Amino acid sequence: MSRPDRIMQRILKDVRFALDAAFDRNFERKAFFDRKWPARKIPEKRGSLLIRSGALRRSLHSTIQGTKITWKSYLPYARVHNEGGKIRVTAKMKRFFWFKWYQHTGGRKNAPKGKEITVFYKNMATKRTGSTIQMPKRTFIGTHPQVHRIIRKTFHHHLKHIDQYLKNQFENPKK
Repeated sequence: MSRPDRIMQRILKDVRFALDAAFDRNFERKAFFDRKWPARKIPEKRGSLLIRSGALRRSLHSTIQGTKITWKSYLPYARVHNEGGKIRVTAKMKRFFWFKWYQHTGGRKNAPKGKEITVFYKNMATKRTGSTIQMPKRTFIGTHPQVHRIIRKTFHHHLKHIDQYLKNQFENPKK
């Protein structure tokens, strides 16, 4: 591999490392850098929607392919959380929400009033199979002015070292 190719690979590795850390911090901020994620309709006590189990956060992996850096997740729901969209209600989803409703109410039809989460579970369980749910966009990876700033900062850091290296080569030539 030629010297310019090695330098480019080093720059890409450093950009990837810096952006991995920045995208990971989005989960802590509950925002895409400075853009807050939309709040849940029903607040829950167990933490943020996208970091409750940490599975989505841990599933993100970046790879360098040529001169590109790509981020991927093996979880099927990662894209709909990142980009927003519609989800089709399935029979499996309905069973899950009936289970959660039963868990919270003990199966009593006259469950205590005012329990928003119980009402939510019942509403989700009674949706028609095939109907859609609109999922709001909660971006955690993508383009943003901060991403461009991180790339520029990393690139300029490397340019400074290359410049210093060249100055030393020309000022102190080998005899």
